[in-house]
Amino acid sequence: MKHLPGFETMRLTIFALMSLYVLAIAKIPLSFSQSRDTDPPIIAHQAAKIGYLGQPFNVIAYICDNTAIRQVTVTINYGGKSVKGALPERKNAGVVPVVVQAKSDLQVYSGPGPGYKVKGTVQEGEQLRVTGVKQNYYSILSSLDMSGYVLANETEILKRGSMYGVAIPGAITSEKEISYQITASDMYGNVAATDLVTVSFMTKEEIAELRSGSRTLQSASRESGEEQKGKSFIASPWFWTTAAILGGGAYYYYSQQKKEETTTTIDVSVGWK
Repeated sequence: MKHLPGFETMRLTIFALMSLYVLAIAKIPLSFSQSRDTDPPIIAHQAAKIGYLGQPFNVIAYICDNTAIRQVTVTINYGGKSVKGALPERKNAGVVPVVVQAKSDLQVYSGPGPGYKVKGTVQEGEQLRVTGVKQNYYSILSSLDMSGYVLANETEILKRGSMYGVAIPGAITSEKEISYQITASDMYGNVAATDLVTVSFMTKEEIAELRSGSRTLQSASRESGEEQKGKSFIASPWFWTTAAILGGGAYYYYSQQKKEETTTTIDVSVGWK
């Protein structure tokens, strides 16, 4: 004859099951907190220092995170005003490299090819942030803030992400000078931000004078109300980087994506003015 379990046995069994359940529940927050991501997003952004007065100005960044990006914004200060807007993901660009590592000692060129001036060298194993891709070269920023181009196949991709970009409209770039900052946050609330970037806007004629050397950075800054001392703009180390950005990146929204530019510049939390 089958014996039914006694009351004491059932009570002990229920107590044991409840204890196991409580212990399991107690471990869930601990496990969750241990696996919670605390690293902020990585923003790879190479800022241009000058732009064309009254023309759309491209702000482009490559961004990645261990989990997922929640929001990317750009805050722009101009003419005594400040506006904050979304920096949209450019899905048509697909997945892009954001952090790479040099497989060997690499020469950094001022442009995407060996025919350009050698700006310096990065060491084997050094991690570089990728700010653009052109032909078989990556536009990079080194750990020492050296910018330039390196051969893509001489690096190993460590982190991939997405490209984010917007064209700041001419209504804002009609100012002689603006500043902006990019901020990115992930799903855990970790936040990363670039340094505040200052951009001067000049006419095509003024930029042509800078390139020819007949105009200096000092005189251009004085005209925009900023007192600076220094050598000529043509001789400054970031001139050719700026020229490359102006020459190679202006098409991004201005010519080929004119229709998209209209909607992009409206996609903000306050509104471009």
